[in-house]
Amino acid sequence: MNKNDFFSVGGFDEKITSGEDTKLTVSLKKKEYQVIMTTELNVIHLGNPIKISHFFTRQIWHSENYFQNLSDSVRDPTFYLVITFFFSIATMVSCLILNNPVGFITSLTITLIIPVVLSIKRLHRSKYLLSNLRNLPSIYLLDLTYISARVIGLYKSFVNIMKKKLQL
Repeated sequence: MNKNDFFSVGGFDEKITSGEDTKLTVSLKKKEYQVIMTTELNVIHLGNPIKISHFFTRQIWHSENYFQNLSDSVRDPTFYLVITFFFSIATMVSCLILNNPVGFITSLTITLIIPVVLSIKRLHRSKYLLSNLRNLPSIYLLDLTYISARVIGLYKSFVNIMKKKLQL
């Protein structure tokens, strides 16, 4: 892209840790620049996680900007699943402490169902749903890992916003 066009929309947002390219695209489109997606310009992300621990860390990193980019986050359905997951875990812990077995079981059920929603979405998008059901437990565990890491990133994002507000 042209250097002047890049800087006319503010370039990459250096305040965020991920999604800079998406934010740049949105800024360009808002200023009515024509953005063309093409397979001729593929991007290769080096260092995609191979181990589950690396995947977990990467998902935390990807969600550390939830509150910094709240206007973008509220348009992402996954953001609401992450918030619901967070509150269902908090409710589950509270019910455990308060010795409320019905509340605990209800919140545990909600907590365990949320990754199912992600798994169904993943399978539906990949057209994989009926062709290989034996991988469902692995897919579910991957989505449980994903949403758990995103909750930690959500928490980190909230803490960072609070730290900045207290410094002002």
